[in-house]
Amino acid sequence: MNRFTYQQIEAGEHLDLIRDKKSFEVVLLEGHLSDAVQLIERHIESRDMSCRIYTSKRVATATIGLLDAGLGIAALAGIAIHNIATYNPDWEICRYLVDKKIEVTYMK
Repeated sequence: MNRFTYQQIEAGEHLDLIRDKKSFEVVLLEGHLSDAVQLIERHIESRDMSCRIYTSKRVATATIGLLDAGLGIAALAGIAIHNIATYNPDWEICRYLVDKKIEVTYMK
Protein backbone atom coordinates (compact mmCIF):
# COMPACT_ATOMS: atom_id res chain seq x y z
CA MET A 1 0.00 0.00 0.00
CA ASN A 2 1.26 3.48 -0.81
CA ARG A 3 2.24 5.58 2.21
CA PHE A 4 2.33 9.34 2.58
CA THR A 5 3.08 11.87 5.29
CA TYR A 6 0.92 14.90 6.01
CA GLN A 7 3.39 17.11 4.15
CA GLN A 8 3.03 14.95 1.04
CA ILE A 9 -0.77 15.11 1.31
CA GLU A 10 -0.57 18.91 1.57
CA ALA A 11 1.56 18.89 -1.58
CA GLY A 12 -1.07 16.80 -3.40
CA GLU A 13 1.11 13.73 -3.96
CA HIS A 14 -1.91 11.47 -3.35
CA LEU A 15 -4.15 12.99 -6.03
CA ASP A 16 -3.12 10.50 -8.73
CA LEU A 17 -4.14 7.64 -6.43
CA ILE A 18 -7.58 9.15 -5.88
CA ARG A 19 -7.96 9.64 -9.62
CA ASP A 20 -6.85 6.04 -10.25
CA LYS A 21 -9.04 4.74 -7.39
CA LYS A 22 -6.16 3.19 -5.46
CA SER A 23 -6.06 2.86 -1.69
CA PHE A 24 -3.34 4.49 0.41
CA GLU A 25 -2.25 5.29 3.95
CA VAL A 26 -1.12 8.49 5.65
CA VAL A 27 1.30 8.08 8.55
CA LEU A 28 3.17 10.27 11.04
CA LEU A 29 0.18 12.56 11.54
CA GLU A 30 1.28 14.13 14.83
CA GLY A 31 -1.26 16.92 15.34
CA HIS A 32 -2.51 16.83 11.73
CA LEU A 33 -4.91 13.87 11.71
CA SER A 34 -8.11 15.94 11.38
CA ASP A 35 -6.54 18.28 8.84
CA ALA A 36 -5.43 15.35 6.68
CA VAL A 37 -8.88 13.75 6.82
CA GLN A 38 -10.57 17.00 5.80
CA LEU A 39 -8.13 17.57 2.95
CA ILE A 40 -8.55 14.06 1.56
CA GLU A 41 -12.34 14.23 1.96
CA ARG A 42 -12.38 17.49 -0.02
CA HIS A 43 -10.26 15.93 -2.80
CA ILE A 44 -12.52 12.87 -3.02
CA GLU A 45 -15.72 14.93 -3.08
CA SER A 46 -14.28 17.28 -5.72
CA ARG A 47 -14.30 14.24 -8.04
CA ASP A 48 -18.02 13.67 -7.35
CA MET A 49 -17.33 10.62 -5.22
CA SER A 50 -18.56 9.91 -1.70
CA CYS A 51 -16.70 8.87 1.41
CA ARG A 52 -17.38 7.54 4.89
CA ILE A 53 -15.11 8.70 7.68
CA TYR A 54 -14.91 6.60 10.82
CA THR A 55 -12.65 5.82 13.74
CA SER A 56 -11.06 2.40 14.16
CA LYS A 57 -12.54 0.23 16.92
CA ARG A 58 -15.54 2.53 17.40
CA VAL A 59 -18.01 -0.34 17.80
CA ALA A 60 -15.87 -2.00 20.46
CA THR A 61 -15.59 1.28 22.35
CA ALA A 62 -19.33 1.87 22.16
CA THR A 63 -20.03 -1.68 23.31
CA ILE A 64 -17.83 -1.19 26.36
CA GLY A 65 -19.80 2.00 26.96
CA LEU A 66 -22.97 -0.09 27.32
CA LEU A 67 -21.80 -0.76 30.85
CA ASP A 68 -21.80 2.98 31.56
CA ALA A 69 -25.43 4.06 32.08
CA GLY A 70 -26.63 3.60 28.53
CA LEU A 71 -24.06 5.86 26.89
CA GLY A 72 -22.97 2.94 24.73
CA ILE A 73 -26.49 2.58 23.35
CA ALA A 74 -26.46 6.19 22.23
CA ALA A 75 -23.03 5.71 20.65
CA LEU A 76 -24.15 2.57 18.80
CA ALA A 77 -27.26 4.39 17.56
CA GLY A 78 -25.07 7.21 16.29
CA ILE A 79 -22.83 4.75 14.46
CA ALA A 80 -25.86 3.10 12.84
CA ILE A 81 -27.27 6.46 11.72
CA HIS A 82 -23.89 7.46 10.29
CA ASN A 83 -23.61 4.17 8.38
CA ILE A 84 -27.06 4.64 6.87
CA ALA A 85 -26.32 8.25 5.93
CA THR A 86 -23.10 7.23 4.20
CA TYR A 87 -24.40 4.01 2.67
CA ASN A 88 -22.31 2.51 -0.14
CA PRO A 89 -19.50 5.10 -0.25
CA ASP A 90 -16.87 5.17 -2.97
CA TRP A 91 -14.15 5.58 -0.33
CA GLU A 92 -13.69 4.87 3.36
CA ILE A 93 -11.34 6.93 5.50
CA CYS A 94 -10.41 5.17 8.74
CA ARG A 95 -8.79 7.15 11.53
CA TYR A 96 -6.42 5.32 13.87
CA LEU A 97 -6.15 7.68 16.83
CA VAL A 98 -3.56 5.72 18.79
CA ASP A 99 -1.31 5.06 15.78
CA LYS A 100 -1.80 8.61 14.45
CA LYS A 101 -2.51 7.42 10.92
CA ILE A 102 -5.36 7.10 8.46
CA GLU A 103 -6.18 4.50 5.82
CA VAL A 104 -8.00 5.60 2.69
CA THR A 105 -9.64 2.64 0.95
CA TYR A 106 -11.42 2.59 -2.41
CA MET A 107 -14.55 0.47 -1.93
CA LYS A 108 -16.17 -0.06 -5.32
